Amino acid sequence: MARHGQRGILGELVRNPLIIGSVSGLVANLLGFVMPSWLEPAAMRIGNASLASWFGLDNTQTTILLIFASIPTASSAYVLAARMGYDGAYVAGLVSLSTLLGMARLPLALGVLREWHP
Repeated sequence: MARHGQRGILGELVRNPLIIGSVSGLVANLLGFVMPSWLEPAAMRIGNASLASWFGLDNTQTTILLIFASIPTASSAYVLAARMGYDGAYVAGLVSLSTLLGMARLPLALGVLREWHP
């Protein structure tokens, strides 16, 4: 995408929000950042729910995992694509399609889960 946008790859990497977030997290970890205790339960739940079912997740964790797997593509994908010089209209179409499919996908996934974990 950097080539398509006629920009240098190093400049795009430095401005990429995903890389900025990853590097920021790494730096915070290396500097000894400690998560506030009030935030730990939510972070633990999200982390536990992100594991696959063969890890022995309970019903609540499996439900949360399935919900997150069924939600549409983030609209920020359009912003990232447009920022990097990619075809923003194409990505906007993909995000819209993902949202429309999500209206059917989420109830279907929850129905499957209800049968799987009565």
